[in-house]
Amino acid sequence: MSFLQTVAEAFLGRPEDFKTLSSEFPDLDTQLAAIRAARANQARVYRIAGVQEALGVPSILAAVTLISGTVGRLSMEAYLNGTLVTNPDQIPRLIIRPNPRSTPREFFRDSTFYLATRGEVWWYVAKRDADGNALSLVVVPPWEVQVEKNDRDRFSPTIRWLDVERRPEDLRQITYMPDHSGLRGVGPLQMAGAAVSVATEADAWAANFFSGALPSLIGTTEADVDELDLKALDAQWAEKPNNLPRWMTNGLKLEAPPYDAQRAQLTESRQFQVGEVARMFTMPGSLIEYQMPGSSLTYRSEPDIWVDFKERCLSPHYLEPIEQEMTDLLTRSYTTRFNTWELTKADPKTRYEVYGIGIDKGIFGPEYPQKMEGMIPGDVNYAPVPQAPPAAVPTPIRALSMEARRCVNPKCKKLLADVAPPGWKTTCPRCGIENSVPLEQTAEHSEILGLTAALRAVAEPPVVNVPPQPAPIIQLPVQPAPIVNVHTDSFTEAVQHLEKLMTAPRTRTVLRDEHNNIIGSKEEIA
Repeated sequence: MSFLQTVAEAFLGRPEDFKTLSSEFPDLDTQLAAIRAARANQARVYRIAGVQEALGVPSILAAVTLISGTVGRLSMEAYLNGTLVTNPDQIPRLIIRPNPRSTPREFFRDSTFYLATRGEVWWYVAKRDADGNALSLVVVPPWEVQVEKNDRDRFSPTIRWLDVERRPEDLRQITYMPDHSGLRGVGPLQMAGAAVSVATEADAWAANFFSGALPSLIGTTEADVDELDLKALDAQWAEKPNNLPRWMTNGLKLEAPPYDAQRAQLTESRQFQVGEVARMFTMPGSLIEYQMPGSSLTYRSEPDIWVDFKERCLSPHYLEPIEQEMTDLLTRSYTTRFNTWELTKADPKTRYEVYGIGIDKGIFGPEYPQKMEGMIPGDVNYAPVPQAPPAAVPTPIRALSMEARRCVNPKCKKLLADVAPPGWKTTCPRCGIENSVPLEQTAEHSEILGLTAALRAVAEPPVVNVPPQPAPIIQLPVQPAPIVNVHTDSFTEAVQHLEKLMTAPRTRTVLRDEHNNIIGSKEEIA
């Protein structure tokens, strides 16, 4: 080893030491993956607003209520093998009145409201017919449903409602967009969390501006005054009624507050958030009172705005998912569609001009515009909503009381579930005692059984046992044998004449008494 190598190792170390040091660090790809994971797990600097808090923002409330209310006003039509069904007896009762306990507006409005605010809606098939077809549906709040991944079958997750496992075909899910797990849905309020947070915080800032002690005028003076003098000045200023002059002495001056109320309320920022909400729900801004500077929205006609609203917002995110899910619940020959004519119809003058062109061109007859305008029956928007049959009424589902959901061990009393229906069973994780409430021992179940029996009695006609009646005894008088006189000398001719009498047509007459009761019959040869 040379002298220079010895000096280098003394100051820098041996080469194998560098190899050992570098091997203690992971490779570059591993370090970059760790940095990305750390950034992904890093806490956000903004606060995520809840659904109820977001609905406190006027623009978000206006967008959600407009979407859900508009879908609630639409009527659903049925198509059989691609042809519109106009016969009321052939239209499935499920699309006319999905939930017998509420109106169709409430059913479709609530479904759309949950889609817009929570990104998913659940339908519970409450009744089925003998063939297994759905008869009634109930909208279930999403927060009452728990979904767990099923490792044995990834295509069939475990779904629980009211702490009872339900069949996937009985609890149907409609999602706005799937979340990261693929089990639940997310909507605009969840995906655009930062914009929702800005809108809620801006409104809270503006509310705090008015809740503080902000004066409308500020007085200044060069004189040295104490607290008693200030109170005397306040009383002197307020002792006169309004619109009367006040005199200021000792160098008093009144000035406006040294702040800008418009800027303090974040007016421009909150107006910008209205446009963000319109983009969030992919709807025209003019429907929630937002006009983009320099845009052409002002010059668009009212029908064009509603057509844009239907094509970009309602149809892809709300109408089409509900239509497909409802179609899947019917038999294979039926499909369902919302009638959006009332939503996008033009003004009366334009409509009648279009009707005239259609009639002149032979596209349709005069009865079509009369039906669409409600002059003659046939339009779904003017059709009455019938009552649902008793066989379609959902069976009541009730949860147990708070005391029934606690552990039966008096020394434990642990709350085992937030909600639980009658017949709920579980094992206490604290003391290990099995808890169960049989259906027969609950007052709720007794009431359910009574209501079910009453509904079944209405749906099914009662069976009446009629005792067999004895057959009436009818006394028939003995008819004398007919006397046949044969005037012939030939026996053969006599037999032939007798055969003619036997084969001759006869007339039977029913004999009745004065009370129109049958007392006998009389037969004569024609």
